[in-house]
Amino acid sequence: MLNLPLSVARLTWPLDTRVDHIDRERNSMGMMDLLRDKIEKQIAAFDQQLEAAEAEARAKKARAEADVAGAELEEQLLGRVNEIKEKIAEGQAYLKELADAGDDKAEEIKGKIASFFD
Repeated sequence: MLNLPLSVARLTWPLDTRVDHIDRERNSMGMMDLLRDKIEKQIAAFDQQLEAAEAEARAKKARAEADVAGAELEEQLLGRVNEIKEKIAEGQAYLKELADAGDDKAEEIKGKIASFFD
């Protein structure tokens, strides 16, 4: 055991605690950053899907304008476009929630957004 003066021994313990607090804060922020990155990447993927679905819907619509049966297909494709738009809005809401939430909410938000990545 070290023979340190009592004043030095007292200073060491609170300093170690502060370092632990910083490490916990960094880990929590890491999770927030990870969740934010995952949501942003998923929104980007949904944006690409939206563009592709809209292009496909426009192309099918143009081909199906003369065909009455094409109207049903057009509705399905436009329905998919609307579903993707809703997913994008959902992702943007999660990004806002992450931005507004404290570090202590990261686990709760992580559980809520699981369905977003399906």
